[in-house]
Amino acid sequence: MEAALACRGLSKSYGGARALTDVTFVVEPGEIHVLLGENGAGKSTLVKIAAGVVASDTGTVDVGGVSLPPGNVQAAQAAGVNIIHQEPRLFGDLDVVGNIYLDRPPRRWGTIDWAAAIRETQKLLDRVGCRVSPRAKVRDLSVADQQMVDIAAALRRDPKVLIVDEPTASLTPAEVARLFSNLRGLRDRGVAIVFIGHRLEEIMEIADRITVLRDGELVTVVRAAETDADALVRAMAGRAVEEAAAPAARPTGDVLLRVRDLASAGAFREVSFDVRAGEVVGLAGLVGAGRTEIAEAIFGVRSREGGTVEVGTSRSRPRNAAQAVRAGLVYVPEDRARHGLAVRCSIRENATVGLLSSLARHGVRRGRRERETAAGAIRQYAVRAASTEQPVSSLSGGNQQKIAVAKWLLTGPQVVIVDEPTRGVDVGAKAAIHRIVLDLADRGIAIVVISSETKELRLLADRILVVREGRLAGELGRADATDERIVALATRNVDVAGAST
Repeated sequence: MEAALACRGLSKSYGGARALTDVTFVVEPGEIHVLLGENGAGKSTLVKIAAGVVASDTGTVDVGGVSLPPGNVQAAQAAGVNIIHQEPRLFGDLDVVGNIYLDRPPRRWGTIDWAAAIRETQKLLDRVGCRVSPRAKVRDLSVADQQMVDIAAALRRDPKVLIVDEPTASLTPAEVARLFSNLRGLRDRGVAIVFIGHRLEEIMEIADRITVLRDGELVTVVRAAETDADALVRAMAGRAVEEAAAPAARPTGDVLLRVRDLASAGAFREVSFDVRAGEVVGLAGLVGAGRTEIAEAIFGVRSREGGTVEVGTSRSRPRNAAQAVRAGLVYVPEDRARHGLAVRCSIRENATVGLLSSLARHGVRRGRRERETAAGAIRQYAVRAASTEQPVSSLSGGNQQKIAVAKWLLTGPQVVIVDEPTRGVDVGAKAAIHRIVLDLADRGIAIVVISSETKELRLLADRILVVREGRLAGELGRADATDERIVALATRNVDVAGAST
């Protein structure tokens, strides 16, 4: 049987940087093959070559035994290669049917047959278990539903090879289970699936085989049943990676963030909590529960219907983001590419954007001081970069996240809110970001961590607040915060032993 996808001897360089070196990657029909590696290992470059987005310097790509011309997206799609990106590539102003039938819609008598398109779209949505209307505007859908629409669009093209890039980053456990059921169904129908991910427990659940890359080179190919998470971490990093964890008891100081009866129309209501100096407070809950909206309102980038936010021992009350930063409150958003960074700008420009006035002289920017400050951030946070002038877009996800965090930490905040701080980063970068969070707490900074990973919250947080349907459903101390209790509070209105409401 011919391989569904056979990439042989692929090498690729960008300028002087080697992204791939003589990599061979083979995926059989009817298997889920995980592509694993740290950020910057070459995974994205490999799948872009397979999908015709970029051309390799050397090597070949075959689909079903047929050689593809290099750097030709149309040829790859015609051969049956489709990619589901980590961030859905959909048009928000179009409805679901318009996105699914963006190309080659059904026609009748020379015009688009929208009735047929809607019928077929509904069948595709039913197939992936997505309960949205074909006429719903994509901008109104949750990230999880947008992802399912993206998968439905790929299924319409009858893929032979389906590449899914970090598909679970924004999904709840129930949505992950639904996605995995869909992927297994496709596998059982003979589709070859390339799965890129970082959550090792999910990888061990879904993978048939696993290929590990490190620094652009092939390290190993192994059957999932014949390995374990520790072995995969060693293969990815070339070493064991120790998980950071908060101490059992950490001294805390004065209240630095005081939220009282905060509300935002249509998003959340009656939210009250405190965070003390040196304390890490976690915000848990399902996607769409209101956690991000609460953070945005605290920071001042979302309108408040009522309530107060006080920062520091002076209890200043910022009303917008500029006032919040001056008061010592900063927010690292979930979507770093859209809201956290100017990805086309350099590391220097991003890292120093909050310090321009203090680094300038008489209103004139001083490039040397900006470069020195950015270089210090690169060293302090172990960012893998060639220079301060390197565009942020060229960094791996983990290194981008470090710059997004460093940008605000350079301003000397009292309170830091981080939303999904390790989304889409590898195990090594995740451990490094965890250490940054815990180091900040050790320095007396008040931290709020929003995460969909209950394990991450249990590692970092002294207390966990659970948000359900726009309200605080309860609070769990470190000793009481089990996955079962967090999920119970997040999903239904029940009494949970050890929780306060």
